[in-house]
Amino acid sequence: MQPTLQQVELWIADAHHGLEALFNDQVPVARFIFEQRSKESPFHAAGFALLGFVEATLDGFATAKLQGILDQIQHAENLARRYAKKHQQHSKGKEKEDDDDDDHGDGDDDNNDDDEEGEEEEDDDDDMMDDTDSQSSRETVASADPPKKHQQQHRQQQQGGKQAGVGRGAADSLVDQRLDFQYRLLVVSCMVMSVTLELLKENWMDSMKAVYKLRKIYRTYEHMFQTMTGRTTAAYANQLPRLPSGLSDERKGNNKNSSASQRRHHLDEGDRQETLRRSMTWSAGLKVRRSSVEDMVEGGVYLGLGLFSLILSLLPPKVSGILKTFGIGSSSAFAIRLLKMAHRIQGMHTPLAGLALVSYYTSLPWFIHPDLLPVGLRTEDARLMLEKLKASYPANNLWKLLEGKMDKIEGRVERSLSLLREARRRSRQDEEDDTSGHAHDAIEQKKYNYSLCGLIQFQLCTIYEIGWTQMMLGHWFDAAEQFFQLESMSNRSTVFYHYIASCCMFADGAVDKAALEFLQIPRMLERKRQLRAKICPNEAFAERQVQRWIHAAEQKKKTMKQQQAVNNPSSGHGNNNQNHNHNHNTKTTTLTGTDLKHVMDVHPVWELLYLSNSLSQLPRPFLETMQNQLEDQDHRHYHHHRPVALLLLAVVLRELGSYDRTDQLLEEMIESMQGQIEGAWVVPYAMYEIAILRCLQRKTAKDPLEQQKRQVEARDWIQRTEQFFELHPSGDAISDWEDRLFIRCQLLSESLDESF
Repeated sequence: MQPTLQQVELWIADAHHGLEALFNDQVPVARFIFEQRSKESPFHAAGFALLGFVEATLDGFATAKLQGILDQIQHAENLARRYAKKHQQHSKGKEKEDDDDDDHGDGDDDNNDDDEEGEEEEDDDDDMMDDTDSQSSRETVASADPPKKHQQQHRQQQQGGKQAGVGRGAADSLVDQRLDFQYRLLVVSCMVMSVTLELLKENWMDSMKAVYKLRKIYRTYEHMFQTMTGRTTAAYANQLPRLPSGLSDERKGNNKNSSASQRRHHLDEGDRQETLRRSMTWSAGLKVRRSSVEDMVEGGVYLGLGLFSLILSLLPPKVSGILKTFGIGSSSAFAIRLLKMAHRIQGMHTPLAGLALVSYYTSLPWFIHPDLLPVGLRTEDARLMLEKLKASYPANNLWKLLEGKMDKIEGRVERSLSLLREARRRSRQDEEDDTSGHAHDAIEQKKYNYSLCGLIQFQLCTIYEIGWTQMMLGHWFDAAEQFFQLESMSNRSTVFYHYIASCCMFADGAVDKAALEFLQIPRMLERKRQLRAKICPNEAFAERQVQRWIHAAEQKKKTMKQQQAVNNPSSGHGNNNQNHNHNHNTKTTTLTGTDLKHVMDVHPVWELLYLSNSLSQLPRPFLETMQNQLEDQDHRHYHHHRPVALLLLAVVLRELGSYDRTDQLLEEMIESMQGQIEGAWVVPYAMYEIAILRCLQRKTAKDPLEQQKRQVEARDWIQRTEQFFELHPSGDAISDWEDRLFIRCQLLSESLDESF
């Protein structure tokens, strides 16, 4: 039996309550709402699948649970497909009845009850895509030409035709299209969740199937977007970097009011006009009420395509290159615009879009300078979205984590640490509450009554943020404790967390203990290799750093012994040979705190802060301390590592306002590194930092010609940065940095497109 529009709206409203309970961290309530109708309602089944997906995400994607969650998602997808097929058959039957009515008069025959109980649980994916492609041109033409339809209706009215009947038929057709899109949207939403989990299984065949599904998902979203707006995603995205009409005239008059705030106003106004246009196109000018189905379809398409595009825009170059061969590509500016449109549609997808935008905004400082954040997502916009989420869902501890990250972006580092600690305390309390009670029912209680913020992944994220924030404040001992705790709790990047904690111990003055901890890193990775465990790039970086220090210390000791032999050749000749043979046979490796002090001419914590893009968020006293020590530093030890110190000094000087000296240091360092292999990764980073400098100089320039000059120079340095790895194939020493730098360059280019 095909459900009526009223039944579908009731399902949507009830599923919306379940989603709100999930956002408010009321997991038992959400589970009850979704599960009770998950066998009959595709909306509840999709909500139940989403709950399982969120649990898997926050539980660290435990392998033992993945298959059960995949089965849950597959059930929701099958149910949505079954309803989609029923709806298509139902709509075709109605069209045939309407044709008969036109030829033979009015009739009330109702032959809509199709018995589909014997239908297959799972339809072929290609069938759905074929339906989408075959309908694309017909629906787009019909939706893009509403005046013609109105003229036909008007002629029928003048001729005494059946205006009311035609109006009802057109309205019914629109409702049918909405429902068809809604079922398709549920299908692709389930496909997105299953593809994500399949990629995590690290199975080659599953990964290939997942990539093929990604293309179909993207094409489905594209088709829906084009039907609603009358434009392709490519045509829409290509217009985003351009200035709105009227803005160029304001610039020509050198009007001081033509500021960033006015440009943002124009962009926001463009969003509102776009929403109006797509509503008119979607409804084709018909006087039909907007239903929850229509809101959910529009919000779902904008949210799905926006999230999809946002993730694609942040992929490493090799992965994005492969996807582009499948016709899949996007930009963060396009993604942000779609997510903002989804957020404006008040409905089920509003909190999801708000969460996506706030999460993206609070993650941006890892990749771009805080003063160069994209115009399309302003600080005040993100803050308002977060406040709305806090007011609507006060029980969710996630908002504390996001607020703490946002305060850090805005320079309130102490307050950020306080909020993060509060989030950590509440998550630990949730975890304790989940396991309280009698032993015999503790497991069942945790299964059905727990907080999402008490799951392992939320705790790891909170501890991670606390650790970095304490490093930015110089709380070395506390930071070391946080990263050692991460090492014990996490099953990924454990060696890198051990490295960060050891660096914090070194900064805290426990240099001998830090040396012992550093020595454990090669041994830990050797054990992982023996177990055939995957070694992350940041773990390989930590190993190379420690091995370089060990090698430098050994070379220094060897040089000192040779110098002693030259100065006193008659003493200790036999003992030296004996010691040499002993060391050669035992192959022992030693590293002391004194050795570290002699071989490190760059503080390891400072290097970590730079690589995490955190120097621009450090308090001014911290930066001044770094400047003094870097300038006073003796660079006698190991000239090949000196460029790193110069790079750090240049960035610190830039953050303190010394632009001219920064420019000089960076260009001198690039020139001195010509032909060097060891430490060559600093060259493209120096190029990128010059591009950042040009962007900041453009912002402070008053003369439009000077602004244009800096704009061109910034783009030139970005291009040189991106081309560096093409001209200089990555070796093991620099391969870790290529993907990170690519994302930074891409975001900086998009920021330039938006702001100028």
